Amino acid sequence: MDELKSDELSAYIAIDPRLMEKLGSNKIACVNSKDSDGHKRFAIAHELAHYLFDYNEYEQVTYYNTYIANEKEPTDEIELRANRFAACILMPEDEFRKKFAEYREMYSKPDLVNRLNEYFRVSPRAVQRRFSELDIGGYAEA
Repeated sequence: MDELKSDELSAYIAIDPRLMEKLGSNKIACVNSKDSDGHKRFAIAHELAHYLFDYNEYEQVTYYNTYIANEKEPTDEIELRANRFAACILMPEDEFRKKFAEYREMYSKPDLVNRLNEYFRVSPRAVQRRFSELDIGGYAEA
């Protein structure tokens, strides 16, 4: 496949019968090769959420969704749900809280975020979002 045309486009999912001849499947998910490994993992989990929750194979022949990275947090409930799903898969609550408690005793806040993002193999921004989702005060992005 060609590289994604926009640096802002992190991932997409496409379900289309026209893909079958070229790919041998009517489904494809792609990530931006220029993104960090952590962001790629989050983006593909985000698109998986759209496939599971938003695509209806009985009513839709085609389905397309894109994940565009930007600095603003989504306000749309569908995008928020996809972000929460990705966070839950990549940073399960019990394990996240356990690692947070362990690392909090050893590291300052910036180092703590970096250790968590390394452990869970996600971006630092995803870790900070997870702090907010789990209401871990004092560590979420301002």
